[in-house]
Amino acid sequence: MLRRWRLVLHLVGGVCLVSASLIALAAARSHEEVGYRIESKSGRTDSLGKRFSQTQLGLLEKLNRADVDHLEHLPEVVLPLTWSDDELSYSALPTRYPSSDRWSKFLVV
Repeated sequence: MLRRWRLVLHLVGGVCLVSASLIALAAARSHEEVGYRIESKSGRTDSLGKRFSQTQLGLLEKLNRADVDHLEHLPEVVLPLTWSDDELSYSALPTRYPSSDRWSKFLVV
């Protein structure tokens, strides 16, 4: 029984460290954040398919959570201000958790 509690305490400690590291990493990433703009359907003059490449449309699908066939019909579309080849640069999550280096496995909740 004691072993189980140790495991739970380690996991709880890991989760607490993650939340602290997320705050620190969010502050650190604020300098290199990707900016976004919202484009309304009424403000579009050309279709998105004519304006963006296939790679860019793939990213727009992920950002707006709609497939390319439905992007045109959304009332508003989120567009990045700058385009990057690294899709992870658009992620809200950090790419690395420094506080997880102590453990071979790390659970983020």
